Amino acid sequence: MVIMQLERGVFMSEDDIRRIVMRGNTGEYSHVIIWCDTFDYEDAARFVKYDEDINELVSYYNDFSKMRKIMEVYNYNLDLEMQLRENQAYHIEPFGQTKIIDNNSMLDNISYSTLEKNSLDDVCNSLKSKFEISEKLKAAIKYASLIHKDQIRLNGDAYIIHPLHVVENVLKYKKSKNIETLLISACLHDTLEDTEATYYDIVSKFGPLVASIVLELTTDEDMKLILGKQQYLSIKMKNMSSWALVIKLCDRLDNVNDLVNCNDEEFKDKYLNETIGIIKYLLNNAKLSNTHITIIEQILRLLVQLSKNDNEKFERLTEIINQHSKIKIDIEEYSLFSKLLEVVIKVDKGKQYIKKKSNYF
Repeated sequence: MVIMQLERGVFMSEDDIRRIVMRGNTGEYSHVIIWCDTFDYEDAARFVKYDEDINELVSYYNDFSKMRKIMEVYNYNLDLEMQLRENQAYHIEPFGQTKIIDNNSMLDNISYSTLEKNSLDDVCNSLKSKFEISEKLKAAIKYASLIHKDQIRLNGDAYIIHPLHVVENVLKYKKSKNIETLLISACLHDTLEDTEATYYDIVSKFGPLVASIVLELTTDEDMKLILGKQQYLSIKMKNMSSWALVIKLCDRLDNVNDLVNCNDEEFKDKYLNETIGIIKYLLNNAKLSNTHITIIEQILRLLVQLSKNDNEKFERLTEIINQHSKIKIDIEEYSLFSKLLEVVIKVDKGKQYIKKKSNYF
């Protein structure tokens, strides 16, 4: 195995990458993988020989469980100067099947279905009023619209409306110099889990960083089955990168918000209990940023509102809020409202009883 390791803790500069890529241009190698040890934040280069399987090596070096992430892949069978000018080179095509990928060519002529169009336009207009939508984000919206086009949410909305609401939530709560990457990842967050899109599709169209975040947000169905959904999601979210957790919390916020108009009481009850359990676990075990706390607070407000007539859930939420000083929710307001509501219901029932009695005379 041919590995070039830089100094511990030092990120590769553009000059470093150029020097390394050119050093491997000897005819012996088909590719060079630039990867990062995300535990020590140590960059390295892995030269790939012609008799090695590039796809297997990409899978090996893009393994979150082993804290490895691929940053770029250069292909020695393509124009190196063109690749070095790209923002993120990612060319894994085996020898004899090489081509420069046009990120936008297949997206130009995509149109929205009639089912989606009105709602989609509303959400896009809402986004435009808050943020100048880049060409890359437009491409992600078009791609997500296409790949989710036959899917419907429980509330009857076209599925694409949900990822766009998640994009809105990320834009609302997260401030970052890399906001475009987060918004594109939010838009695509369900593509690997709920559609036929593959990791390599996302890499080729939107780059390895977006693809790695989307992969991080994708459920491992086998582990979910082994651990149970709530425990699996709790542990997974605790160990997510900060960016991925922002998107996951914004995803959960939109899902909880949809419960306001949900008529399936069994599903609603199950999802509320699951969310309460996950939020409690994160607050007790995860390293959370101020952004994470702010989004969790909004989720808790919705949970309290949806649970105010359920004493058991309301008590669990009260305990969680009172245990964590960073959560700024005045639970007494909701408690007082709940008690007033009980009084109103009792008075109303009393009036109905008196009215019923009066009919006997």
